[in-house]
Amino acid sequence: MPDESARLHLFADGPVEVSGVFRLGPEAVPGPPRRLRFCRCGASALAPLCDGSHVAARVREPVPVADRRPGVAPNTRGLEIQGRPGGPLKLSGAFLLIAPGGEVLSHGGEAALCRCRRSHQWPFCDGAHRSSEAVS
Repeated sequence: MPDESARLHLFADGPVEVSGVFRLGPEAVPGPPRRLRFCRCGASALAPLCDGSHVAARVREPVPVADRRPGVAPNTRGLEIQGRPGGPLKLSGAFLLIAPGGEVLSHGGEAALCRCRRSHQWPFCDGAHRSSEAVS
């Protein structure tokens, strides 16, 4: 049986690209597996999607934390992505989270990716957005 985990690739100083089979909230993304890029800088006018604003804003990514989130074994329901207004991208289901250098940071389950850039657990959310200006 093929691996049906979606892949999330973190781009250095840029978005997270999701490829494979996934749902946005409760809605399935129609058609064959595809790719979408989600904003991680908070500057996109198309949030939660990336519009390339990180380039003009000269966004520099915090240094990723060394610890990995083990997650749980992937399940058969695929990946569900929810963009929380003013907060993180919430991931639930089967996925691989891959750092810019190719290191796997998480093997599915549940995770929240920081979009406010203030997390001390980057690229994961630690709740720092609650004490900062909201991001889209």
